Amino acid sequence: MKNLLKHWQFWLAVFIIILGIGIFSFAIYYTVTDQAKLKGYNEMTAVVVGYEERKSFSDNRTKITYAEVVEYSVNGVTYKAANSASSTSPKELGTIMKIAIKPDDPSDCIFVNSQKWSYVFLFVFGAAIIVFGSIFMNYLVKNL
Repeated sequence: MKNLLKHWQFWLAVFIIILGIGIFSFAIYYTVTDQAKLKGYNEMTAVVVGYEERKSFSDNRTKITYAEVVEYSVNGVTYKAANSASSTSPKELGTIMKIAIKPDDPSDCIFVNSQKWSYVFLFVFGAAIIVFGSIFMNYLVKNL
């Protein structure tokens, strides 16, 4: 083991494993904070009634994405809200989306599950990096 500590490959494997743990931990943190935001909110459904166009500029290019605008009713009052997440392929008009509202302020709306795919990606990516680093470390232990 003492010899192993002198090899740069060992420290690379350690770095890869730590990086994977960091990404995985980041995914856990954001999943937990996302769920914590929903405390005190009531879940309901809303209907996609339009889109909000969002432009971003990079590398002298304009990228256009679209955020769903939904409509929902609470106690006979109709509200509209735009999703904070946007994409190049938004949901179709008339699609039902899950939202959460504050009971004392129905205009305060959170889109439930709007960014879950990114958390899943981070979990999978972090786990894959940990597995790769562990396999690499195992190889080094056996061959150095």
